[in-house]
Amino acid sequence: MRHIFSLIIICLFGRLGLAEESHYNYGLEGGLNSGNISISEENTNEKSRLGVVAGIYWEFFTDNFITFLPGAYVVGKGYRPASDSNQAIVLNYFQLRLIGRLPIVRSQGSRFYLDFGGTADVITQKGTQNIASPAPLTYVRNFDSSVMGGLGFETDLTTSLKIAFNAKYHYGFINIYNTSSLTTGSSTVALPKAYNHGFFLTTALQFSTESQKVISTEERARDYINRKPTP
Repeated sequence: MRHIFSLIIICLFGRLGLAEESHYNYGLEGGLNSGNISISEENTNEKSRLGVVAGIYWEFFTDNFITFLPGAYVVGKGYRPASDSNQAIVLNYFQLRLIGRLPIVRSQGSRFYLDFGGTADVITQKGTQNIASPAPLTYVRNFDSSVMGGLGFETDLTTSLKIAFNAKYHYGFINIYNTSSLTTGSSTVALPKAYNHGFFLTTALQFSTESQKVISTEERARDYINRKPTP
C-alpha cells in the first residue's frame, strides 16, 4: 500500500512538473544559400554565388500555435560580377536568428509551416576568388542584418526525431559597402548602395525532449517501487 501511494505522489508531481516546464525541440540544419546583391539606382544584375548554410537551433513554446526558433548559423553569401561570372566576391557570416513558425496544414506526425523573422550577422571572411588583381575588401562592412521568410515541411521519423525541409528568402537591411567611392591607383570608382539577398534551401534533423522527460519520470517511479526495503 505504501508503494502504491508513493507511486501516485511521484506521478502527480511529475505531471505537474511537465505542465509547468514544457518540452522543447532542437535541431541541426544544413544546406545551400544562393547569394547575390541588390544594387539600388542601377540596372546592373550581378550573378548568384552558392554558399554553405549550417547551424543549430532550438524550438520553444511547442505547445502553442506559434513557436519561436532562436539559432546560430554560419552562412556563405556574396556574388559573382556580371562582367565575369568566374570571379566571385566571398562574404561569409556568423548569423544569429530569431524565427517565428506558424503551422499552415497539420496532419498526424507532419505539418507544413510558414517561417518569418530576422537575423544579426557578423562577418567571418571577406575575399575574392579567381581574380587576377584582387583588391582588399576594406570597403565591405563587418556586419549585416536581414529579414527572412519562407515555407517548410516536417514529418516524423521516430517518436523523438523529425526531418524538415525548408526554403527561405532573405533580404539585408544594411548597405554592405561602408563608403560611397573606391580609389584604386589614380582612378576613383563610385560604389552604389548594395544589399545582400538570396534563397536558403536546407534540411534539418530535429530532436524532441518530450519523450525523454516522460521516460525519466517513469523510470524514477519504477526504481522507487522496486527498491529493496532497508532492514
